[in-house]
Order: sequence, then structure tokens, then C-alpha cells
Amino acid sequence: MPSAQDGVTYQPGTNQQECIQQRECASTEWEESPATLTSVRACQPLTVCSNAEWESTAATATSDRACTSHIVCKATQYETQAANSTHPRVCATISICKEGVEFQTAPPSPTSDRRCQLLRDCDVSQFQALAPTATTDRQCSTLRKCDVATEYQTKAPSLTSDRECGPLTVCVVSQGKYEKIPPAIDTDRTCGDITKCVDGEFEAKVATPTSDTECKPWRVCVSGKEYESAAPRVDADRVCVALTDCTAIESYQSKAPTAKTDRECAPLTACESYQFQSTAPALASDRVCSSIRDCASIEYESASPTATSDRMCTPLTVCDEAQEYESVQETPTSDRACAELTVCTDQQYESVPATSESDRSCRQLTECKVGDRRWCFLGLGYLAPMMQPPCPSGILAASWPHPGRCDRLGVVKCCVPLR
Repeated sequence: MPSAQDGVTYQPGTNQQECIQQRECASTEWEESPATLTSVRACQPLTVCSNAEWESTAATATSDRACTSHIVCKATQYETQAANSTHPRVCATISICKEGVEFQTAPPSPTSDRRCQLLRDCDVSQFQALAPTATTDRQCSTLRKCDVATEYQTKAPSLTSDRECGPLTVCVVSQGKYEKIPPAIDTDRTCGDITKCVDGEFEAKVATPTSDTECKPWRVCVSGKEYESAAPRVDADRVCVALTDCTAIESYQSKAPTAKTDRECAPLTACESYQFQSTAPALASDRVCSSIRDCASIEYESASPTATSDRMCTPLTVCDEAQEYESVQETPTSDRACAELTVCTDQQYESVPATSESDRSCRQLTECKVGDRRWCFLGLGYLAPMMQPPCPSGILAASWPHPGRCDRLGVVKCCVPLR
């Protein structure tokens, strides 16, 4: 028996077998139901996608194609993939340029996105000359630089405005002005009136374009220490010079100074070797020299002369010849010394008479025997035998100045036996 696969079907309801050739679906059809022994294959026309559709599912022998309508891009979208029969249209959101950050360099089209670019940033040396728009970039211009020698900034720049400069005020010395306050970047210079020195002052510093006149009082010379060597002027101070110190150069003041002249000095007199300074020099007087004194023959030097003192002479001591003798002889620088003469006692006689420079010597009297002859040392200066009545012990018969009279004018020289 033929099968459906053989393309033969059987029509029920008859007793006879009737074979009908099975239908083949055309290329524009699809098999809705398959052929069987008792039924014919059912074919359906393939769906034809319109221009507004695309084949979302392809047709097979037993299934129809599926068509899906193409989407329509919105006003906020653009087509990233064109629609065709086998592909859908693909839409993407049109980019929005960030306000204040970007601007549009190219507008969107149905098939292209909007193109954005970062806005230009003006650097510190620029300002925004033209503000950006949605479709234009910011325009920057170089900031103006004020000439510091002739200008100052009258208005500071901002992000959207340029710097403004103004001319600096000029202070002219010849017009009595100087720069009192110098200009700054954003301030003008201030001029001040130049000071005029009054009587009794001088210009210590002359005014310049940037400084005032500096006035100082005239110097006053110290009386007794300085004199005026140069008079003061409007542009110069008085010049004071220290007075010459005559004492510092072994001189004395020979001419007194005045307010405008120095003192004059003269050399001090130098004392000779035989002189001493009897009057010391003063500021205005010379030293006085006097001759050194010579001691007389009856004097001795009690104090030696110095550079500032005379020799001192003192009278020599005179010994009393009746009671004294010279025990120490004088020298040019020392006095003589006197000592009391020795007085012989009643039991003594003068064995050595005193001189002006020596003491007497006394010796013990010899006891003479009766009948002895006496040899006496008389005032006449010689020895002579005397036959006189014995005098008291120690007393002899004197022949001078009163012969025969007993007196202490001499002493017994010796006693010898009579022959």
C-alpha cells in the first residue's frame, strides 16, 4: 500500500482506493499541516513583511515567518542601525552636552548623535572675552598687564572682564612734591609737600623724587672744648673741632681760644740741671725755673733738691766750747753732733785737755807725801817747780792769773821726792 510519504493519499468513504498526488508547498508557502494517507498537505502563503516590518523569525518548511514592526526613533533619539528586512532599526538616546562644561560641535541627525566638546578654560593670564553658548566655545583673551613704571591697576580683572589700568601720578621735585607713599599694584602713588628747613636747621638730606628733605638742627660747639671751624649753611652743618690740648704736647696756652679760633700753644720751658721747677705750668702759663740754692759754710743740706723742689739748708749746730765738744763732724748733708765735756771730779785731774773736737780726759789724783815738791801744770802752759805751802788736795798754787792764790786753774801733774 502506498504511504503518505510516497505522496499518495487515500480518500475515505469509498471502497475503492483513489490516490491523489500530494501537493508540494511552494517556495512562498509553508506547510501548515503535513500530508497523511488520508489528507492532503496544507500549505499557507508565507507572510510578507512590509517595508515597515522586518523578519523577526525566519520561515521554515513548517512555520511561517514572523514580522515585527520597525520601531520609530523618538525625537530624543537617533538611528544607530538602519532598518531592513532582516534587522530591526536600533535607536540610541541623543547625547546632551553638559551645560557649562561642554558645547555642541555638531548637531544630531536622524542617523548620528550630537557631538560635544569640553569648553575651553581660561588660564590665570586670561579672561573670558566671549561667553560660551550651547553651540559655541568660550573665547579667552590675554589679560592686560599694567606697566608698573607708569600705571597701576584701577580695576581688578574677573573671570569675565579684563584688568583696567590708569596712569600713575608723577611727583615732581621741582614743583615741591615727593613720593610720600609709593604705588602698589592696585593703588596710585601719593605725593607729599617737600619740607623746607627753618632758620637754625640745615638740609641733612636733599629731597629726591622718592624721599623728603631731612632737616637737622645746627650743631652747637661745646664751650671750652670745641671751636667753630666752618660756619653752618642751609645745606651744611656747623663744623666743630676739638680745642688743642696743650698739656698733651708738653705745651701751655699762649693764646686763648675764641668761639671760632683754636687755642695757640707754646713749648714749656725746660729747667736746666742746676734749676728746679719753682712754679708748675698751668693751662695758660709756662713753668718757672729757679736756681738751686747752695748751702753756706755754716749750713748743711737737710733735703736734696728735686725737679719740683729746692735744696733745703739748715744752720749747723754750734757747740758750746765751755761745756761741749764736737762729737760727730758735719758733712755736706748732715749736721755736726755736740756732746757735753767730761767734768773731772775732786779726786781727778785733767790729764788731756779738751779741744773743740775732743773731750777732756781725767785721771785719778796721786796722793803726794809731805815734803814732796809739786810740779804743777799752770795756765801758762809749761811745767815749773813750785815751793808753796801745800794746797788742799787737788788744788795747786797758781801763778796765773793771780799768783799765790789757790785756784782750780790747773791740776797736779806729778809729785816727785825732794832731793
